[in-house]
Amino acid sequence: MSATRFVPILVLLVVSGIKSLLECDEEVKLLCFEGELRQILVNLVSNAFDAMRLGGTLRIRISQTSNSGVRKVRIVSADTGCGMSPQERSHLFEPFFSTKGIGGTGLGLWITRDLVSQNHGTIDIRSSARIGRSGTVARLRFYPG
Repeated sequence: MSATRFVPILVLLVVSGIKSLLECDEEVKLLCFEGELRQILVNLVSNAFDAMRLGGTLRIRISQTSNSGVRKVRIVSADTGCGMSPQERSHLFEPFFSTKGIGGTGLGLWITRDLVSQNHGTIDIRSSARIGRSGTVARLRFYPG
């Protein structure tokens, strides 16, 4: 799937005062189900959007690396939103846990983690709610199946 398929989503963020940056290495190849990858990215972008109601920056970086002969595709989503507390982070991947109150189902990251795993990947999320240094970084790594 081409990274350019996500440009319309990123353009919508600009209308909301969110600066979006998409960086993608040439010739990144990932064998996966396109719809599942799309759902993963939509969930991450949606969470970033909700965390940046007053504007901010969302950066998505897609790269292919090789470490000790093992090829992997990395996708990193980093936002400058409000971040999450350690308490919130401890429940991120639990079904029906939401930081969005009535506006969230609490299924986005639970589904995302499952889809990443089904496509031979891992997901790690770091977040800070510190004033002046808040934001969330999601790191996904996909390995050949």
